[in-house]
Amino acid sequence: MANDPQRFDFTQSVNRLEEINSWFQNEDFNLDEGLQKLREGHGLIKKCRARLKSVENEFVQIKQEFADGTQEETLEVTVTETQKIGVKSAGKKDINPEKIPF
Repeated sequence: MANDPQRFDFTQSVNRLEEINSWFQNEDFNLDEGLQKLREGHGLIKKCRARLKSVENEFVQIKQEFADGTQEETLEVTVTETQKIGVKSAGKKDINPEKIPF
């Protein structure tokens, strides 16, 4: 696995962890090979956790940007609607906001 987070394949890593887990389910295994697989699994778990944290942070950031954008859109609509109430139509009287029934 490369150290580049963009090239890290999370799904492939989880599949490899499942393979390692299955290997340990056998009753007969080589101790040295088991230690090697344990180290490999530990490294994959650390990378998976780091990737999950990175994705979580990105998700929170996008969620916050969306919330901020929604507030800006709401403010823009409110200002626009307020401006429409005070607009003078050609040949008609100004609209009195206090006479609007809502």
